[in-house]
Amino acid sequence: MIRAVTLDRRTLPKGSQFQVVGYEKRQVIDLDISRFVTEYQAEILENAQGQRFVAPFPDGVDRPVQYGPSVKAHAVYLSQYQLLPYERIREYFEDQAGIPLSAGSLFNFNQEAFERTAGFEHWVKDRLAESERIHADETGINIGGKRHWLHCASNDHLTWLAPHEKRGQHALCNAHHLRELQRAWEQDKQAWARRMQRLLCAMRDAVQAAGGSLPPDKADRWRRVYRNALAGRKTRVHHRMKANGRASVVGSNARAPATCWSGCATMRRMSFAFWMTRRSRLPITRANAISACSRCSRKSPVVSAHSRVPGSSVVCAATCRRRGSKT
Repeated sequence: MIRAVTLDRRTLPKGSQFQVVGYEKRQVIDLDISRFVTEYQAEILENAQGQRFVAPFPDGVDRPVQYGPSVKAHAVYLSQYQLLPYERIREYFEDQAGIPLSAGSLFNFNQEAFERTAGFEHWVKDRLAESERIHADETGINIGGKRHWLHCASNDHLTWLAPHEKRGQHALCNAHHLRELQRAWEQDKQAWARRMQRLLCAMRDAVQAAGGSLPPDKADRWRRVYRNALAGRKTRVHHRMKANGRASVVGSNARAPATCWSGCATMRRMSFAFWMTRRSRLPITRANAISACSRCSRKSPVVSAHSRVPGSSVVCAATCRRRGSKT
């Protein structure tokens, strides 16, 4: 919409001639929430014998009075994306647009949207299954007063969400690690947790500064620092970035209690593999974390991504560790 603003000629100096040479423009962005009704009138023809012929209505116009696709789409958006309850959505349409909606109508809109997107759901599942890596997580929700789990799978472009009665395999991710370490430091006053958190962040920064992959010698160096921290040997991490963008680690004293990560071989391997791979933010579930020991070929619950770390090998925590082999 363009509205021309003219200059009142009566305010101009007398005795001069003026001509239009252009316009100075300013724009106002606004929103008009209004209701409009489109009425379709089908022509009726009748011949001399009294036979009538009625023009067909457009597809989707099936009732004397009905809601249009924009009303339905907007209601589904408020319900499924903005997560507003039915009563608040009903009040919104009534107050803002003068459109009366019932909770039953809102439910039907959602049901129609679900049925129309059935093919899209299968398409998203197939595309995610073809992805090299996907994010996976779950969170608790209530459906009809009962506990359910909302499962999520996504990559950089697609997201799939679905509720289920069971939680299934729980995924551990780097955000969980950092939150648990933060809690141990802030609430339990465990100093080792703060140093471990700094170490993990320093490892991540080193990988990112190297372009996503460390050379074998540097990966081995980080591995030794990480194992020493778990074993309670003298290590201290200063998480700082130098001018060249590289993290640094210097020696001092810190001790992780044996009842924590140092006593859990699975957690030890999972955490190191997370932080030393290119996409360290991706969760890895225990269902996919079974690999064979490089020394005894026994199956052990370790993260398969560990084997992608340059110069690394997977060693089980049962036989080989008792022989004195390092993991």
